[in-house]
Amino acid sequence: AWAGPIWNWSFDAVQVGADYDPQAGFLLRSGIRRYFPNIIFEPRPQGLGVRNLHFGFSADVITDLDNRIESRFLSADVAGVRFRSEDQLTLFVDSSFDRVPAAFPIGPVSVAPGEYSFNDVGINYYTNDSRWLSASGYLLKGDYYGGKRLSSSADVIVRASRHLRFDTIWQRDDLDFKGGSFVSNIIRQRVGVSLTPTLSTNAYVQYNDLGNLLSLNLRFNWTYRPGSDIFFIFNQNWNSHGLTNLSFQDRAVILKLTYLIQI
Repeated sequence: AWAGPIWNWSFDAVQVGADYDPQAGFLLRSGIRRYFPNIIFEPRPQGLGVRNLHFGFSADVITDLDNRIESRFLSADVAGVRFRSEDQLTLFVDSSFDRVPAAFPIGPVSVAPGEYSFNDVGINYYTNDSRWLSASGYLLKGDYYGGKRLSSSADVIVRASRHLRFDTIWQRDDLDFKGGSFVSNIIRQRVGVSLTPTLSTNAYVQYNDLGNLLSLNLRFNWTYRPGSDIFFIFNQNWNSHGLTNLSFQDRAVILKLTYLIQI
C-alpha cells in the first residue's frame, strides 16, 4: 500500500486452500484466490470551494486454484469532488461477472445457474458527518443477473446531542426479471444513547417488506476497564404481513464478556 497527498494505491492478495477449515470462524468460500487492487487520484485545484477532485478504480476478483475466474467486480469513480465543507459527490460505473454454480433466489425470482455479466452506473453523495444533521446515499441503474435493477439508498443522521443519535436508512430496489418484477424496501432505524464515555446502549429496528420480517436488536455495552467490555444483547424477530399484523418468530438473549490481559 502507498498513501500520498495525491496518489493512493494498494494491492491485497489472499489464497484459501481447498481443505482449509476455520473451525470457530466463518468462511464464505474455500479453494480460491482473491485479489483486491485499488488506486485513487485526488488532485487539489484552487478555488471554487473545492478541496480535491476524486478519480479511482478498484476491483475484487475471485478465481479458483486453477485461476479460472469465479466472480469479478470492477468499479471506477469516473468523476468526484470533495468540497471544503467536506461534502462529496461522485459519479461511478461498475462491471460485474459471476459464475453461478446452482440456482438461488432473489425475492420471488430464481436465478438459474450460468455465467452472468452486467454493468451499472450511478452517483453517490456524502455530507459532512460532523454536523448535527448529515446524509449519505446513492442511486444506480443497470443490469442484474439477466434482469434490470434500479437501486437507491438514503441515510439521514441526526445528532440531537453528544449523548443521543438517530440514524435512519431507507434502501429501495426495483428489480425486473423475465420471471417477474418486484420492489424491495428495507427501512432501518437506529437510536444510540451514550450515557457516559464507558456506558452506552443502542436500539436497532429493521423492516423488510419483501421478506415480511420485522427485527429488533437492543445492545447494552459497559467498558468496565480499557479494552474490556460487557455486552448484553436482546434480539427478536416477527413475521410481518404489514406492520399491523405481526406474529412472533424467534428471540435470543446474549451475554458477552471480554477481558484484556496485558503482558
